[in-house]
Amino acid sequence: MNDAAQEHPSPVDAYLARLPLSAEARARLRQQAAGDLERLHRVLAADAASPDAAAPADNPAYASIPARLKLAFAPPHRRGDDRADTVCTTDRRGEPRLVSTPPLKRASMVPRPWETNPLRRLLRGLRRRLL
Repeated sequence: MNDAAQEHPSPVDAYLARLPLSAEARARLRQQAAGDLERLHRVLAADAASPDAAAPADNPAYASIPARLKLAFAPPHRRGDDRADTVCTTDRRGEPRLVSTPPLKRASMVPRPWETNPLRRLLRGLRRRLL
């Protein structure tokens, strides 16, 4: 019977094994959770609580989303991860938001007037390149 317990770890142990944590942090969370996944999510949510986050008290798994995202994107960063520190933010409603696109840079869609004089067009092109 003892072998069966070793083959199938508790849900909390299996969950903690998949999180990118140090052995000390994993042991601390295991102790605080006391074998309860709901309590584990409450501890994770409390560790990453920010004053602007609106976390529902009745859904601890939802409240721990920012903490789990920060764990997933924690250092060491790979090449191209220049925005990994700001990957998890909150939107206007206070909900956790995963930033997955670069910021918008709007450009004017209005075409420039067409210049019919070739000499003036050449001079404007040179001036744009020099300045």
